[in-house]
Amino acid sequence: MKKFISTVVLVVFFIMPVINSFAQKTPQTGAGEAKAGNLTGVSYTLKNGYAEVLIKLDKVSDYRMLRLPAPDRIVIDIYNTIAPYSQQTINVNSRFIQKIRYAQFENGMARVVLDVPEQYECKINKRGNNLLVYIGNINSIKDQVSEGEQDTIPSGPSSDGDRSELSDRGNEDRGGKLLDIKHAKKGGTDEVTVFVENYRKCNVMRLSNPDRIVVDFYGTTLDKYNGEQRINIDTKLIKSIRYAQFEKDIARVVIDTKVFSQYSIDEKQGKVIVIVGEPLDKNITYHNTSDRVYLRIAGAKLTNGDKDLQKLYTEKYDSSGEKYTITFPDNLANLNSGVININDGMIKSVEISKNASDATTSITFNAKDKFNYLVFTRADTNEAIITILRPAKGAEKLVVIDAGHGGFKTGAIYENLHEKDLTLDIALRLRDLLKGKGIRTYMIREDDSHVDNYERAYIANKLNASLFLSVHINAMDDKSIGGTMTLYCPNRVSNGKFTGKDFAAIIQSELLKTLNTTDRKVVERPNLVVLKYTAMPAAIAEVAFITNSSDREKLVKGEFRQKAAEALCKATIESLKKVG
Repeated sequence: MKKFISTVVLVVFFIMPVINSFAQKTPQTGAGEAKAGNLTGVSYTLKNGYAEVLIKLDKVSDYRMLRLPAPDRIVIDIYNTIAPYSQQTINVNSRFIQKIRYAQFENGMARVVLDVPEQYECKINKRGNNLLVYIGNINSIKDQVSEGEQDTIPSGPSSDGDRSELSDRGNEDRGGKLLDIKHAKKGGTDEVTVFVENYRKCNVMRLSNPDRIVVDFYGTTLDKYNGEQRINIDTKLIKSIRYAQFEKDIARVVIDTKVFSQYSIDEKQGKVIVIVGEPLDKNITYHNTSDRVYLRIAGAKLTNGDKDLQKLYTEKYDSSGEKYTITFPDNLANLNSGVININDGMIKSVEISKNASDATTSITFNAKDKFNYLVFTRADTNEAIITILRPAKGAEKLVVIDAGHGGFKTGAIYENLHEKDLTLDIALRLRDLLKGKGIRTYMIREDDSHVDNYERAYIANKLNASLFLSVHINAMDDKSIGGTMTLYCPNRVSNGKFTGKDFAAIIQSELLKTLNTTDRKVVERPNLVVLKYTAMPAAIAEVAFITNSSDREKLVKGEFRQKAAEALCKATIESLKKVG
């Protein structure tokens, strides 16, 4: 930018060791038949003699507790619950908990993992819709769990001889063995055949970035286990096949694809055939490994304009609110008809259909819950993006974190230092800090990707966010100028009495106290898109100047960027208390 102007569980394939799993004392219900709830956040509190972890749910759900050794960790699986699909991590680094991780584990099950330095005693208690987990000195914990349903995990792994409290979920599937995997070319498709002795069931899902098809075989172990194994294929559609023991009774097979391939499965006695085909349409890709879950359609134009966004489509929900359809003239997007199987934590499938009678195309999202959808055409990249959003509900507070720039829009540059990289680093640190405080966040971008400025604002609005915080790095032709400033849009009242100016003032104060930089004041910027078109209090934090040698020397240090994130975290928490 120039002259104060802003130019504007990771879900990976990993292997868990053999475990002894301890279930809650009450029997499980058929959770999959009921309406799914949502895991809205996780926070922790460190107390004298123990740690307390609050798992926030919007609906009462059944659960099970597991103790996993080597490395030591405690797992809470929550049935019939939807969590973020990409792994969320909260660094605690305390005597009782090293780290908290949570994500969607499988269809209908959210998983929270507490990485612990040793196997302390643990209790869990239902409080309303939420779960409270206590770890540490059991005597200190005792008085804290006097109400509600309780479970206890002993301080060490139980022997296999004590089976009374082992989870029975999936017992009918135990005893299977993954014997072999074969690959064959069949015309224009690739077939991956997985041979399983005593095969009962599997779950198939699609993950992106990189594209891959994941198949989990329940009640199944590898016939021979020597860690992750890889079969190099290198066809037009498939790079490789990987497989390993994912859980004690889950074997996982990952098919690494070269493109956004279609897939289907054929279940037979003793084997499952995964059929991998050409993409339904080369113009369509689906992304689901970050907060932003979206469908990208290259060459499509489904909206006009930006500040006065005009819909070139009609939209409707079905009676359940879970099926969303947009319909538009065929000439706005050249697409093939068919069904794209997704089966992740949000979307079951995407169906594209054509109506010859009126020359229209429809895209239907078969979702697993009620979501908001933002349809936006990026004129600069000639593509339409349909973002799938889980909005804040009721009194829930949600903070949108916007790492400035990204992709081909680098922002300010000084030699090999790019603004887009610095803003992303600070934004990710801020996200981790806020999540550690139990605050729900949404990252506009979590990698080096492009998002239009109007799109950023409209995403925040569709999320019903409480605050919008954009992180930037400043630049000036006059390299002697350094320091910190915060920007806001004047003459706007958002969420009652608390304004963007109020938010900016708190941010500026905290940054100055923490960073000890020169005060470049809180500045009015009436025409910046992400400030002008967001419906909630919004501010841009210009942390320091990339063009100033003193500021730049600080910016390249992780310690300085961490302090900036801590200041922004404090400012956000204080501001949330004031938002109506």
